[in-house]
Amino acid sequence: MGDNRSAKIDAVEKRHEESYELLRQARAAAKKKSKYNSADTRKKMYEECKRRTGFEPKKEQLDIAESMLLGLDSTVMAGTGWGKTLPFALPLFVRQRKIVIVISPLNVLEADQAKKFSSWGLRAVALNSESKEGMTAMLEEVKKNKFDIIVVGPKLCLDPEGAFRPLLSDPSFSKRILAVIVDEAHCIAQWGDSFRPEYSQLEALRGFMGIDVPVHATSATLTPTSLEKTRRALHIREDRSFHLNLGNDRPNIAWEVRKMNAAKSDLESLDFVLGSEPLDEVERFRRSIIFFDDVMLSLQAVQRLRDKVPKHLKSRICAYNSQRGPVSKRLVFKLFQRGDIDILIATEAAGMGFDAADIWLVIQFMVPSSLEVWLQRAGRAGRGKDICARAILLVQPTVFQEKGKMTRQPGDTVKYMKEIGEDLRDWITAPESECRRTVADRVFNNPPREDGAISGDRDLSVRTSENEIPVDTGDVSHSADTTDAQAIAVESAGEVAAELRDWRSVVPVTRSPEDVKEAVSLLRNWRTRTWLSEHSLARFGEAGIFPDAILQSLAARTTYLSVDDLASLGWSSSMTWIDVGQTMFLKLKRGGRQRRGG
Repeated sequence: MGDNRSAKIDAVEKRHEESYELLRQARAAAKKKSKYNSADTRKKMYEECKRRTGFEPKKEQLDIAESMLLGLDSTVMAGTGWGKTLPFALPLFVRQRKIVIVISPLNVLEADQAKKFSSWGLRAVALNSESKEGMTAMLEEVKKNKFDIIVVGPKLCLDPEGAFRPLLSDPSFSKRILAVIVDEAHCIAQWGDSFRPEYSQLEALRGFMGIDVPVHATSATLTPTSLEKTRRALHIREDRSFHLNLGNDRPNIAWEVRKMNAAKSDLESLDFVLGSEPLDEVERFRRSIIFFDDVMLSLQAVQRLRDKVPKHLKSRICAYNSQRGPVSKRLVFKLFQRGDIDILIATEAAGMGFDAADIWLVIQFMVPSSLEVWLQRAGRAGRGKDICARAILLVQPTVFQEKGKMTRQPGDTVKYMKEIGEDLRDWITAPESECRRTVADRVFNNPPREDGAISGDRDLSVRTSENEIPVDTGDVSHSADTTDAQAIAVESAGEVAAELRDWRSVVPVTRSPEDVKEAVSLLRNWRTRTWLSEHSLARFGEAGIFPDAILQSLAARTTYLSVDDLASLGWSSSMTWIDVGQTMFLKLKRGGRQRRGG
């Protein structure tokens, strides 16, 4: 065991030194050719990063960025939440009028990354299937060098009939490309053979874009086999590329395996996520994501959990999956990020890049396809520095049930009712003497820690299944808008009608700007909470209740008070919650008149 450990440390250190020697050689060549100054360049990236983002970049992040600036291909493996996205932007802080292309696997992830880059003062755009209507205009802006970062899906990069692919072959455009980044590069091995075949075709990029454009591949879950496949697909030579393996261990996540009583029918195994406190006393739940591989089963889980909680908590449990419409997915993503949703029942659509800092718990309902998938999903937890998170894998009984146990001969291979990846089975069944972190270290070739210890030496794994999840009760911080929306009571239709009788004769026709702003805020929050509690499983988003134009009209005028008034705006519905809207307007008017002394 000691010899194996020493050999592993030696191999990791040797590859690390080879990468940094290559980086030193590239610096020297650039200095000789164009008087490149590494120290000045790194200092400028550091200072610009701190000014624009508020972050102080790590040494390794600057190393990755510098390798791209110097034209080196690179491969990076680091744990979820380490900060692999920041190096995408760092080179652009010192190299204006250059373009970085980020190839990303999911539309919602692309949009979120573009938003993040924009907040750092870069001109960023996401191009994908959801932007078809405005694609022509966007591409014209791209041709005019109006963007610094283009976040795009692999299909658009490869489709010869599409509008973006020919642009990559245009010499006047391609010479402005500083680097191409393949984010979540494990998708090449994980998806390339079947689910997303375009990932296996990314090797064509080097053909029509030029071999001199550096390619950077990054992931949290690249096994040695996946890394080799990724390099082969992207034409990255191991001996001529910068490689940084920081390992994917997450010391602030406690790992746990629980055996289920059944498989798909055992939805009650999720009840513990609601906690042990009386639900009437709970204001919100711990932030959690529960992953499923079956969309319909995930919707059943949403319904079951909602059925078990009082009305004020139903909207804090929501579904996120590929069957939702684009607007609906973006809405749920936004609401979860800002804390209006606590428990997200999700599929693979949220397995990568679903970035929220305060997720305390991740659960996987039944085993996924591989250890890589499980670690990616579990990695959504504990991204905040001060969170001690938990990742719980619920394993169905068939994973442990052996086939032909009574007739198997000595030496025969043991086969199970549920076949899963060997690495994942080793991780699940790791004996007490071997921490599950040690299994992950072996599978992903994780390096030793800085203090010399292999990451598996620090075992935070939890091997019991009786632990209850505590739930916060009492005072909980909410945004002012959320508090206002929750404070609006539903009055009976008779009470509403009685109070409406004389309003038209005593209130002004239009609101003051102050009241309009408040009205819009309250209406938006009422619309959001109505959608969450009544229609969150539907394909339409919250605008399906009230389009923004109608909502603005309602907020601006005080004389829209009835269903007939709404119909005059072009809105028609038989939904029963219209009384809630009328009640809201009464309370808005009361507040407005009181502030004006009326």
